[in-house]
Amino acid sequence: MAKNAVNVRSVELRGSDVRKRLLAVSIPTTGMRIFHAIANAVEPFLIKGALVAAGISGTLAVDHYGMLAGVAMSIGFFPAFIAHSIMIVMIPSVSEAYALGQYDLVKKRVRQAILITFGYGVPAVMVMYYFAYPLTQLFFDSPQAAVYLQLLWPYFYATCL
Repeated sequence: MAKNAVNVRSVELRGSDVRKRLLAVSIPTTGMRIFHAIANAVEPFLIKGALVAAGISGTLAVDHYGMLAGVAMSIGFFPAFIAHSIMIVMIPSVSEAYALGQYDLVKKRVRQAILITFGYGVPAVMVMYYFAYPLTQLFFDSPQAAVYLQLLWPYFYATCL
C-alpha cells in the first residue's frame, strides 16, 4: 500500500438508513439556521426596546445600535476570517490523521492552529483597541463607534480563536 493511501472499508447501507443518518444531521443544522435567522431579525427590536426602556430616545437608540452592529461588529469580526480559513484548511488533514489513528498528529495540528490564531489574535485585538478611533473614522466616518469597538475587545478576541 502507498505511503499516503487510506484503507476504507465498504459498508452496505439501505436507503432508509442513509435517510435516517442524513436527517439526523440536516434537521438540527436546518433548525439552527432558522433559529439564527429569527434571532438576527428580532435582535434590533429587542436592543432598541431595551435602550428605550433604559431612558434613551428611540432615535438615539437606533443610532447607537447602528454604531454597535454596523461599525464595531464589522471591524471587530474582520480578523476572524483568518481563523475560519485555518479551520477550513485543517479539516482534511485532521480528519485523515484521526482516521488513521495518528492522534499525536491531530494534537499537533490543533496546537499549531491555536498558536497561530493566538499569535495574530492578540495583536489584532490590540490594534483594534488602541486604534479604535482612527479605524472607525477611516472605514465608517463614525469615530463615536470607537467606544463600542474598545468595549467589545474580549468578544472579538474570542472570535479569533
